[in-house]
Amino acid sequence: MGENKAFLVLREKELIEYSLEIARNSADEFFLVGERDLYMAYGRTIADIYPGHGPLGGIHAALHRSTTDFNLVLPVDTPFLEQSFVDYMVVAARRSGAMVTLPRTADGTHPLTAVYRRSFLPLAEQALKEGRNKLDTAFSKDGVQEIDVSTPEISEKGFSASMFDNLNTAEDYQRAADRMARRTI
Repeated sequence: MGENKAFLVLREKELIEYSLEIARNSADEFFLVGERDLYMAYGRTIADIYPGHGPLGGIHAALHRSTTDFNLVLPVDTPFLEQSFVDYMVVAARRSGAMVTLPRTADGTHPLTAVYRRSFLPLAEQALKEGRNKLDTAFSKDGVQEIDVSTPEISEKGFSASMFDNLNTAEDYQRAADRMARRTI
């Protein structure tokens, strides 16, 4: 994208603010993983323990810092994510014994919008030590609960896979700006 996506503005709101709003509504406490100087104005910030290892490094740092069993992870580049889906996902995670509860769409799984149990920490640590930085390589298929957004149970609740549309290119950003402009407040 050429710039930090967290600070791109859609409808007079930085992308990071969309995720923070959901975090505030979903958890008693939250923190951001990233460079302190960039994010400290938004809340408590922690740095990666394994810098340069991508999202798995960030999730590892979050779980390492956390004191709770269930941990909601949210990306900063999905401004259409719905609070009601996140609430549904958190309830599903609490009901299951899965280490990771995450959504699945036709595009695949979305491990950056997920609930991680703290018990995932050793798996993340081992994967990082072995240089396996891709999130799905750290998953044990037995320990993952997928919420398939295309199932009738989920679609009947009004959830759509389009809420996971993220912004990775200038074209994605323009499509998101157009989509936001069509929304009514």
